[in-house]
Amino acid sequence: MRLIVSLLLAAVMAACTSSDKNSQEAKIYDIDLDSVDMDSVPLSAFVDSIKYIPLENSDVSRIGNIKDIVFNDSLIVILDDISQQILAFDRNGNFRRIIGSKGNGPGEYIRATHLNSAGDKFLVYDYLGGAVLVYDSNGDFLKSETVEGADDVAVLSGKDSRKYLFTRYDAPRSEAGIFLKSASESKAERLLENRDGIERTHAWDIFKNGGDISVMTSDYENRVLKWNGDSLVCELDLRITPAPTESEIRNWQRPDIVKHYNRMAFFNADRWFLANYWKEDNQRFILIDKSSGKSTVTKNLYNDIDSVSPVNMLPVTLDGNFVFASSGDTEEDNPRLQILYLKK
Repeated sequence: MRLIVSLLLAAVMAACTSSDKNSQEAKIYDIDLDSVDMDSVPLSAFVDSIKYIPLENSDVSRIGNIKDIVFNDSLIVILDDISQQILAFDRNGNFRRIIGSKGNGPGEYIRATHLNSAGDKFLVYDYLGGAVLVYDSNGDFLKSETVEGADDVAVLSGKDSRKYLFTRYDAPRSEAGIFLKSASESKAERLLENRDGIERTHAWDIFKNGGDISVMTSDYENRVLKWNGDSLVCELDLRITPAPTESEIRNWQRPDIVKHYNRMAFFNADRWFLANYWKEDNQRFILIDKSSGKSTVTKNLYNDIDSVSPVNMLPVTLDGNFVFASSGDTEEDNPRLQILYLKK
């Protein structure tokens, strides 16, 4: 099956044909996920070394599942999707404090889904409350800013007048897309919309590489867009097959999602791009070396450096290096942060 480009291209045309004099034409990759270049890619193909940060485990700092994570100069802040606690550790993994709490009162969140940092402040997105809650580094609540209906959100400015880039994909077609909103304004501007009309629970993802923000468009468009300060510019155009046909798109039902490759996560750093796709029982990784233009499709990654298997790809870098979560030494331990120092 081939991607029906005519149905999808318009949604990101502006971003992929930017006239900004500092932008570059997007690199196009034709990728067949059913055609595997090698069964497994060793981490040493793109990683020089690995560092671990064990996260202290105690009665108040037990982590069930890392939903999101941010770093500043002194702290690592983690959102636990199971306990709905926001836990602050120092850069060595020692537990320091809990930030905020779940509830309906002032400074409390109903359902936290994403974290951001802005200088010495931490920002928590409350999906059900439709707001970003701002806390200082001591965990004290400062204020909230309305950002309704975001499935993923990134802060674009650390100043008092913040701007938010956010995505909304688990919504009707008329309400889905990529949006820009100022904290001081009530209305958001839609930058890109969902043109294929497919209902989905997963589409536009945001990835934070220091101050660089990347967004990947829907699973069946697969373009990597970067925020250049005032607009989205297309960096990578992944023309992935197989994908839904025109007939399948017209007759799409939510259960059809598992019949096609869906993106689970992605990394985007200076030289390296890595994305994970899943379809029923089939897993694929796409590794792109942007310096050479080489792309590789594989079923698995394996750690030939120290044999510790990565578990979860986390949507952020640490000093430009990929961050995974790996298991602790024992079942009782918290996850460890696995920092992959990338080849330059």
